[in-house]
Amino acid sequence: MSKKKNNISKTQKSAAKNQPLNFQWVYILLFVFAVGLYLNTLNHSFAFDDSVVITGNKYTKQGFDGIKTLATKDLFYGIYGNALDLEGGRWRPLTLVMFAIEYHFFGDNAMPYHFINILLYGITAIVLFLTLKEFFPRNHLLAFLATLLFIAHPIHTEVVANIKSRDELVSFLFLCLMLFNLFRFVRTENKKFILYSVLCYFTALLSKENGITFIAIIPLALFFFAKKNIKQSIILTIPFFITAGIYLAIRTSLVGMIGDRQSNDITDNPFLALHFPNLPTPIPFMDKLATISWILLKYLMLLIFPHPLTSDYGFNQIPVIGFSDPKAIASVLIYGGLIFYAIKILLERIKSENSEEKTLNSQFSTLNSIFSFSILYFVATISIVSNIFFLIGTAMGERFVYITSLGFCLALAAALLRITNTTNYELRKDFYKNSKLAFPLLLLLVPYSYKTFTRNPAWKDNKALFTADVKTSTGSANAHYYYANTLFTDHINDDPSPKRDSLFTEAKNEFRKGMEINPYFHYCYYNIGLIWEKLGNPDSAIYYQQKTLALKPENTMAIYMAKGALGLVYGKLKGDFEHAIPLLKEALANKPNDEGYHENLGICYAMKGDFDNSIKEFDSAIKLKTKFEKVDARIFMNLALSWQNKGNKQKADEYFQKAFQLDPSLKK
Repeated sequence: MSKKKNNISKTQKSAAKNQPLNFQWVYILLFVFAVGLYLNTLNHSFAFDDSVVITGNKYTKQGFDGIKTLATKDLFYGIYGNALDLEGGRWRPLTLVMFAIEYHFFGDNAMPYHFINILLYGITAIVLFLTLKEFFPRNHLLAFLATLLFIAHPIHTEVVANIKSRDELVSFLFLCLMLFNLFRFVRTENKKFILYSVLCYFTALLSKENGITFIAIIPLALFFFAKKNIKQSIILTIPFFITAGIYLAIRTSLVGMIGDRQSNDITDNPFLALHFPNLPTPIPFMDKLATISWILLKYLMLLIFPHPLTSDYGFNQIPVIGFSDPKAIASVLIYGGLIFYAIKILLERIKSENSEEKTLNSQFSTLNSIFSFSILYFVATISIVSNIFFLIGTAMGERFVYITSLGFCLALAAALLRITNTTNYELRKDFYKNSKLAFPLLLLLVPYSYKTFTRNPAWKDNKALFTADVKTSTGSANAHYYYANTLFTDHINDDPSPKRDSLFTEAKNEFRKGMEINPYFHYCYYNIGLIWEKLGNPDSAIYYQQKTLALKPENTMAIYMAKGALGLVYGKLKGDFEHAIPLLKEALANKPNDEGYHENLGICYAMKGDFDNSIKEFDSAIKLKTKFEKVDARIFMNLALSWQNKGNKQKADEYFQKAFQLDPSLKK
């Protein structure tokens, strides 16, 4: 009887072992963990580059009507009316179309946009685990740990907390889905999975260009983890290579190609040398290479120790260095050593595949192969944002290593298993009871999660972000400009008061710090001019706007902005309508849909006594408004006064009433 019971028990254990594992608890845990880390961003407003794709984008704000333009124009077309001088342009239609649809339903309510970002991050957690589970069918614990570390890493806060960076979120999500379906095809030989995989890859490219680097990742993943030899891996990559070619052809026809332009603005090209007042010139190539090497090391250091974090690494936060600098030498040695190790393992693996000694294959399904793949993945994916092959518009950005960080997290998870000697452990619900694994894991997850959760509030709005980051990015002209611009624009419509004037003074000081770092920074001069206009000092305002014109003599948006500001000063403060009106007309010729220019031109005509033209300009300003706020009461007030001066009391009363509805205090 006892033997019979033992036999039954052994049979049950054997059957249980052969049953597929239920990972539902893993999916729930990963999703809840990912979402929970970013729930404190749900009540955030729009911040930073959200204005480029949503709040300041003319076509996004058209909702469904703007989709065609968003899908066929450069990323910056909707806010600037043209593409910027960024090499190769920027074509990311998928997320722009998403934002247009969301704007149709939610308008300026930021919460739904943040909710979707958080939801996408939660879904990414599940899909990443599923993908890594395909990579490591015999080591689900490794897949789980790598996913946990990826989710918690604080360097991702910019991507999730900043709505604009959804392009990174969506791109990586579909790259994971692409690999997941590709490995399912390899496992099942069902052709529908290769079709799904190719479609996912094209979708990822439509979100962001970074997916191009996966042309190198696909054969590496197949070779290391799908038991495919080099030839088979390359053949399976061909459909994706063709897909990338089709994407690049479409992209080039719409927004341009690599090498088609290069910015000579030091704000967009940090590898220029100052020669003020003459134009900046490119730094020596070897100095550029040394500086890039240091930046690559900084990325690695931030992944290891993610503090401090900042939204801006603009000029001159990372000064140019040469190869005599120890930082550049250290980077070359570290990256050189890692790449040498990775290629050595890869070549040994290739040699073993070609060898008749098949027993060697098992030893390369080990952590060495994972380390090699992780390093090669890291180097390949970071290459596109390194500024080596083309300029990306800034020296560095935390969002740029979102996709790349998987290589780091995978290597870290593998190292954790090796150090704790838990490589062969199964993934079970009670994995946390294994103290020799749980304790070092918590030493990573707890500080990572804490840093993420406490960094998120900085992304609440522009004021919170720039107030925090100007303290970190002290060497960046952009950081000082952003902070000053927030101080000024947040109070630009305030009535004169000591508090307002104090904030304006602080803003002027910050703009000047930006100018000291980057003397070509015309927007700093422009904004100081605006401040002086608000403070009622026309001569100082004119001086700074003329400096803006001198810094930007070519036909750019900044020129017309400065001319519009000069027109306002001459008209409003100087009463010099002969100078004011032509300047405002020039500004309107470049930007006919700017309600501010129409309003200011209307004021000039009204002060000149030309009420017919003032009414025409005020009407134009009102028609361009999509919605009215308290500050817009002044337009109706000015329109009412123009009608009153023309002797039309009925029209005047009509617009007076509209002004009073927006701002009842005007009745006084």
